[in-house]
Amino acid sequence: MSNLKDISFLTLRQQINLIKNKTVSSVELCKFYIEKIHRLNKKYNCFITINDKESLQQAKSIDQKINKKDLSKEALLGIPISIKDVIHTKNIRTTFGSIIHKNFIPKSDSVSVQRIKNHGGIILGKTNTPEFAFGAVCENNLVGPTLNPWNSTLSSGGSSGGSAAAVTLGLSPVSLGTDFGGSVRTPAAFCGCVGLRPTPGRIPNKDKYNAWKWLSTEGILARNAKDALYFLQTISGHHPLDPFSQYESWPQTKGNIRFAYTLDFGGAYKVDPEIKALWNKTINVLKKNISNLSKAYPDVSDADKSFKTLRSFNAWMNYQELINKYKTKLSKSFIWNVEQGKKISAKEVKVAEQVQHRIFTNFINFFKHYDILIVPSTCVLPFTNSQKNVNQINGVKTTSIIDYLACTYFISLVGLPSISIPSPVKYGNLPFGIQLIAKPYHEHLITKVAHQLEKSGFIFNKPEVVNYT
Repeated sequence: MSNLKDISFLTLRQQINLIKNKTVSSVELCKFYIEKIHRLNKKYNCFITINDKESLQQAKSIDQKINKKDLSKEALLGIPISIKDVIHTKNIRTTFGSIIHKNFIPKSDSVSVQRIKNHGGIILGKTNTPEFAFGAVCENNLVGPTLNPWNSTLSSGGSSGGSAAAVTLGLSPVSLGTDFGGSVRTPAAFCGCVGLRPTPGRIPNKDKYNAWKWLSTEGILARNAKDALYFLQTISGHHPLDPFSQYESWPQTKGNIRFAYTLDFGGAYKVDPEIKALWNKTINVLKKNISNLSKAYPDVSDADKSFKTLRSFNAWMNYQELINKYKTKLSKSFIWNVEQGKKISAKEVKVAEQVQHRIFTNFINFFKHYDILIVPSTCVLPFTNSQKNVNQINGVKTTSIIDYLACTYFISLVGLPSISIPSPVKYGNLPFGIQLIAKPYHEHLITKVAHQLEKSGFIFNKPEVVNYT
């Protein structure tokens, strides 16, 4: 195989075509990724578990099948893919970033992982995460923090930072993460890649503690919008144990696309002055490429309290037994996040759900006049790993350690699809991301617009890393 040093930054579809055309074997591609991971993971801590032996065995099996028959219909033909370490992978250690599960090996795959395998994909390894995906810094008591590829002193973002950094460093063509309050979009923005949070149910989840709760969803880290959509469509589709997976069509918007933008929904949350400056410059770039761009936004009053109440209540219902049993072994951040829901009353939950419904209605009515809403992906710049939490924004002390995620969790609250893409405007060499948001199930629209904007400079850039290849 020639030009190995560049292959990891080819698109997902280009790598599939190389295998399909037998220019590259799945074993060769897998070996290349494994060697590169071992070389860079020592510094960047993208992976908790590297699935060396099994991934090579799977690759060998796929190569043998390719030689015997036509497997061109397999959507992920021989491609190594990384998985966030809170997603079940059969016979591969799944720690959830916690020492209490450091030796846990699931007996079954999540729906998404099973579909990856069904389509010829190979599980390359499990990417780093804060404990049970709660935390601003992507670290835990098993491994150190995942370092930002652009500045190794800075955070890669929580909580899918391992996946975002792996994709950015060329250690995986795409990666499967999770997004509750912004855990795909924030790391994507911090690392300068693409982060797609789909409508809940697009990627079915049979492992939720409550099938009817949908604030959290699996999501995708990629280096371009088309790869993100391709991967999403490959693993999406109905599953009987996820009631939100019923909707299987992919609506497309016809005619001129109507755009709106807002920095902060009229002051609904705070942003740092550096973000505001980057945002204003980005809007100026967008205005040169989009003719019908209006400053507008729906009413999101009380969204902050609604999300925090529902998030905390769900966390307590899901993890209270772990807290009671293993409190001395769990991280302070995880304990804090879960215990916020301990004293929430049924009335408070009901009021939060009523607010959630009102805001959802406001968004749906808003989308009668606009097709895409553009919002920053982060309220702050990447911060140091040693900082642990964001305690102030724009010089004002935060009321909660998750306040800096408001620009993403407002969208999670109402279940809208959102894609974070890199802006051509940067803070020095640090990336800055923007979200494209649309009505439920309109992933095709937001990825289409993202692809169009890539032609105008909203693209992934490869960071300069010492000893890259």
